[in-house]
Amino acid sequence: MAQTYDGGFVMGGYTNGLGALTEMWLSRGDSFGFNKCYSADSVTLMKDTIPIVTVPGDTAMDGIFADTSAVFDTSVVLDETVICSNLCNVVASFEIADTILCIGDTLFLSSSSVGADNVLWYFAGEVYADTTDTFYVADSLGTYNFALVADSQFCEDEHSYDITITDTVISDFTFVINNLTVDFEEETEYANSLTWYFGTGDTDTVDNPLYTYPDTGMYTACLVAQSTCSSDSTCYAIYINCSYPLANYSYVATGLSVDFTNLTTLADSYYWIFGDGNASSDTNATHSYAASGTYEVCLIATNSCGSSDTCFDVTVMGDTTGMDEFNHLNPHVYMDAELKQIILRIDQRVDNGIKLALTNMLGQKIDIVSHPSLDGREYVIGTPSISPGLYYLTLTLGSYTYIEKLLIMK
Repeated sequence: MAQTYDGGFVMGGYTNGLGALTEMWLSRGDSFGFNKCYSADSVTLMKDTIPIVTVPGDTAMDGIFADTSAVFDTSVVLDETVICSNLCNVVASFEIADTILCIGDTLFLSSSSVGADNVLWYFAGEVYADTTDTFYVADSLGTYNFALVADSQFCEDEHSYDITITDTVISDFTFVINNLTVDFEEETEYANSLTWYFGTGDTDTVDNPLYTYPDTGMYTACLVAQSTCSSDSTCYAIYINCSYPLANYSYVATGLSVDFTNLTTLADSYYWIFGDGNASSDTNATHSYAASGTYEVCLIATNSCGSSDTCFDVTVMGDTTGMDEFNHLNPHVYMDAELKQIILRIDQRVDNGIKLALTNMLGQKIDIVSHPSLDGREYVIGTPSISPGLYYLTLTLGSYTYIEKLLIMK
């Protein structure tokens, strides 16, 4: 260890001497408390480093030796670049309060770097300034990188931020009306938050809402768009006019089976009532009846505005054996409103019994109790708890069915 020309101390050493090319690099503390990286001659400065907490005149911090011809320990074979980088403690630093700027904003920049002799500011990869403090006026939309490079001759450090420059927000939207439902789509520019007002007291903050209005009429829908720079709003009148569905169908009967083809327009859902206590929600339905007869088949079509229905009498024919006996019954049905009774009269006595069933418009069976008269030609059907509405009375004899539509009033 020897004292150097500036009053510091240097630590030296020797290699194994087997090679003709021997190099040495070291760092040392000088009399001013600075730690520097020197070459083997202790004079050639390789790189400055930051001041370290040392007593002036302290000894060197490190001594690294490398023998380029005969290496026995590769862990010590380094060059001055690695050594000096390990000793570098320059720290580049600056702060930005907000990384989103508006056109015309001024960004003030101040370096708080440690251990640097020089600083360079870079904007979008290009040198912007070389002073400790500077400023930038936002004049171009986009996202850019602001970087600060601090160095001490050979030693340097970098710190950066990405900033986004945006413009005054513009609010706008389009919409598509489908009966009570409206599909809204925003077309704003430079906004980072949206608030929708539908004119009913309801609001939403999604980008593109799908909203169903409670009723027909005129509503005012508004979109408020906000950004760091500004806010803007746009309103349009929304006219809600409902188009009700038009229920219709055709059918083809083959034996006891019927294929129904839906001809409805403007509907979203369907409900078939086949007139024998069965129903379906298929768009196009196929139904097999248990017995020959004429059945009133109704189709109810629905959309967000409401519903409509249509009904047709559909006749199916299975095995015709015994049909004459059925036709000779000549059934007649009437309602006794005061006694809440349904009266069925037939022209001939039937010894093997008639089956009776009562269903509502939805095909749901209603509990009934029937009492035949002594001559077997009249049936009294009690309905004490039945509600007013449209019903179907089904009379079945063998494989044949007769259906009578009944409107029960209060």
